[in-house]
Amino acid sequence: MRSMSVCWNIAGNLLRRILQKHNMVIRIFLVALFLVVAPIRTIVIAPAQAQDAAETSFMFGVLRDGDRVTGEFNAVVTARLYGFYGSMGDVVRIDMMPLDDDLDPLLVLLDTRGQVIAQDDDSGDNLAAQIANVTLPADGAYLILATSFVFIDNILPEIDDIDAPDVRLPTPVRYQLSIDGITAPDDVPETISLATRMIELDTTLTGEISDDEPVVFVTYEGRAEQIVDIFLNSRAFDPVIHIFRSNGDRIIVADDDLERRIINSAIRDFVLPADDTYLIVATDVFFYNIPNPAAPPEHTFRHGAFELTVRSDD
Repeated sequence: MRSMSVCWNIAGNLLRRILQKHNMVIRIFLVALFLVVAPIRTIVIAPAQAQDAAETSFMFGVLRDGDRVTGEFNAVVTARLYGFYGSMGDVVRIDMMPLDDDLDPLLVLLDTRGQVIAQDDDSGDNLAAQIANVTLPADGAYLILATSFVFIDNILPEIDDIDAPDVRLPTPVRYQLSIDGITAPDDVPETISLATRMIELDTTLTGEISDDEPVVFVTYEGRAEQIVDIFLNSRAFDPVIHIFRSNGDRIIVADDDLERRIINSAIRDFVLPADDTYLIVATDVFFYNIPNPAAPPEHTFRHGAFELTVRSDD
């Protein structure tokens, strides 16, 4: 039965993530329900995602060769997107060093159409993340997702407090991010353009993620203090939703539907902080493990069809 398989899937994912770093035994009782969504307008995305995507520019921090930047995560921002421009054949090194003991950095390198190129958790010293000796496949812009083992999908804090909507840090934690080995073209812009689809209020996008296109970028034009619900549903994979501001700050992430105790993702009654173009990243919970041959089978990326919905009671 689907309800039983969903329960075991959630419990297994949570326990495996903890055992990956900690020798703990977790008992989890979750009840699976089907998500019922009110009828709304549906837009279909073709399976070849990149063919029908528009280009949207974002004010992510654009890094240059040799840059060393510092940042912090806090009670709201638990991941951040950076961008850079490189050339085909560049051999890149990216380091993310913790400046506080409570941070275990994790890095993901992507192109602007959602292909995952590399990831790392602990290759550096003292839990630092390091992506090294990675050759860029083409000229153009790339993304760096800087986060941590805990913050990547919010799954560990969900164990401690099943009703917590997101990671909540008691104090900010700091990091240093550096990049070397890139040769950017002359006169590159201070923005990064992504291949995106647009979603409107009370609309559903249907599409697919695949090995070639594991991450789908969707934009939503939100207004300050607007209250929204966002749902990502799939029968083929374990969905996760990441929501970013246009400056690259991730302001919320949802792995599961905590209210209904199912593995489809749900963000409910979320108050948008400002008028902005919000970036919704729709993918599988283990998207970052695509380039990791050492990942255990239960942590591998799965793909298939999805439905993404944004609605509001305003």
